[in-house]
Amino acid sequence: MSASDGVRLAECGWPGGDVPGEQAFGFMPPSPVRRWLEEGLQERLGPLSEVDALVDGPGVAGRYRVSAGGQIWFVRVSELWGQPDIETELLGFLKALDVPVNAPLAAGLRLRAGETEFRVDIRPFLEGARAFNGGLEDLVALGRSLGLCHRALRDFPGRARIAELAAIRYAGFARWAGWVGEMAGSGKWQAFRELEGWAEEQKEWLLELSTGFSPRFGEVAGAQCVHGEIHRANVLYAGGRAVLLDFEESVHNHAVPDWDLAYLVQRFCLYDVPAREVLRERLAAVEAGYGCRLPDLRPMMRQLAWMAAVILVELCVQERQVKPAAEYAKFVKLERQARDLEW
Repeated sequence: MSASDGVRLAECGWPGGDVPGEQAFGFMPPSPVRRWLEEGLQERLGPLSEVDALVDGPGVAGRYRVSAGGQIWFVRVSELWGQPDIETELLGFLKALDVPVNAPLAAGLRLRAGETEFRVDIRPFLEGARAFNGGLEDLVALGRSLGLCHRALRDFPGRARIAELAAIRYAGFARWAGWVGEMAGSGKWQAFRELEGWAEEQKEWLLELSTGFSPRFGEVAGAQCVHGEIHRANVLYAGGRAVLLDFEESVHNHAVPDWDLAYLVQRFCLYDVPAREVLRERLAAVEAGYGCRLPDLRPMMRQLAWMAAVILVELCVQERQVKPAAEYAKFVKLERQARDLEW
């Protein structure tokens, strides 16, 4: 594994990306990293008695289980900044309404290591929490939590600011989708840089993306604040409830609730390509928890798969961040699965 691979791994919520891996924090961070954490966190937490890392990544970026003052904390250290002020406001709002979230003790702390300034978040560690087990009861619980979240977010005081950030983001998606169409139409695959081979192989799919993707999510009637990434690494089960995690995407997403529901169905109901009767049972469980019948989510599933591909292309072409080939193939598969799904 290269150093850059290690940095990307350390930035993941779990070793498996959006599919949780082993939740054991089984690595002892290097002594300089531990000292850096002790010095940076002592004012908030007091002396640290134990520090364990989720992955054995280089440098200070990563996820840590920290014991201090008789309590256990989840500490995230990242170079990715986002909008911690809005995120903290949103989580505090949801927590006050008893939506199952893990609100931070502190978010957006600035700690410098060398020339880099890192964002540090501190949250209670969810002792005994587990990942999705595939059962219908877990789907009911997740539907219930997401329903509570959506109903609360309709009235979030900061929704206008989120709508503004979302509009800027969606305009960027539209520009990149247009670029994909121009390059695919002209056959200038070299413009895709490291994705040249993949782009040539998927030329018909990319042309379809360029005409079918319409990222005007915030302009649709009923658009509101949403979670943004309801996948299996962003949900833990604790105390009989499905706890929604990682609201970083919420600060720049404004769309109809179908956005989160499409994510949920793709990642929690369709992950093993179930038989139709099994899928019916799973959807009924989500509906029982959410509190109403689900709409036809296939169009939104396709939009989200195309959106993910556009983001990956932008990262590769503009920022030279190339993801593993399986990441690109995953979203082609998800879009085709949604297109061919019998609802």
